[in-house]
Amino acid sequence: MKYLEILLSLCLLAALVYLFPAKMFPARAAECAPTDRDKYIYSPERFLILSPCLRVTGIVRGGSFSLVEGDGMFDVQVDEPFRYTLNDANTRNTRGNLHLEIVCFVEPEESHWSHYVCRNDKTQTLHKLPRDGARIWAEGRWVLDLWHGGHAELHPVYRWGEIE
Repeated sequence: MKYLEILLSLCLLAALVYLFPAKMFPARAAECAPTDRDKYIYSPERFLILSPCLRVTGIVRGGSFSLVEGDGMFDVQVDEPFRYTLNDANTRNTRGNLHLEIVCFVEPEESHWSHYVCRNDKTQTLHKLPRDGARIWAEGRWVLDLWHGGHAELHPVYRWGEIE
């Protein structure tokens, strides 16, 4: 069993080196202040955390929400200084954009695990998605979604706002 864990760890490391070559993956400390949103994430084990809090700017490319999980989702075409936040999986999965998710955006289905977590959420203040085409800044936890192809995301989004 121990050998299997070591083998899986080595495979994960090899995948990360492939997804984020050293020149594209600078070590980063938190660049903003996290909120309490992390505790409302569905299946947090699916994420590899790259930075506890990162701020990006860019143009919103679409948006929707999931009635099953309750998350609000949108993609951002990040500005040039933030292109390092993307990897090859973003090209395949999100048309080259950074994916962002606001947890507990709407009330999830009662049958979904998120329902039991989100019903305890008394602090959610992000009940609005940015409009498509808006230029925004956003802060959130920068992660790789290992269950959905390894693309990079801000998940959860801690805060966002339009840039005038």
